[in-house]
Amino acid sequence: AFVRPDNTTKELFLSEKNINNYLRKYTTNKKAFSSEFYNEKEVIKFYTQGFFIGDEEVHELYSEGYKKGLRKVNDLN
Repeated sequence: AFVRPDNTTKELFLSEKNINNYLRKYTTNKKAFSSEFYNEKEVIKFYTQGFFIGDEEVHELYSEGYKKGLRKVNDLN
């Protein structure tokens, strides 16, 4: 996880170690990530909406909370 709880305080923090591990394993990026680089810089926060297409139907996905990523359905049968 990129954002995870601290082992002792349980406070959430950005794990540079996990980010750099991901970059090393799954990208061709050669530069290490450092949050220091982003101090005093503008951050743009945005939200996305997801959809799933199955059986020729389009299903909207929940975008937040514990249902995030699950299909919105009316009939479970």
